Amino acid sequence: MDVKTILEVILSGPLDLLEHRASSIIGARLPLNFLAALSDESDKIDMLRACMIIYLLTATAIVPR
Repeated sequence: MDVKTILEVILSGPLDLLEHRASSIIGARLPLNFLAALSDESDKIDMLRACMIIYLLTATAIVPR
């Protein structure tokens, strides 16, 4: 997947697409327990976006928890 496609998903993707892409990009390091504890869909979207952006900007070194 190229960077442009990843950025499009991060910025405009619906929750289900963000969840799928974050899982495939970040894998086991994604804080799924925290994601499950969020009840508001917009909070989940914000969390997934933050995780993906930070993961990519830090060259896959950091995933927020």
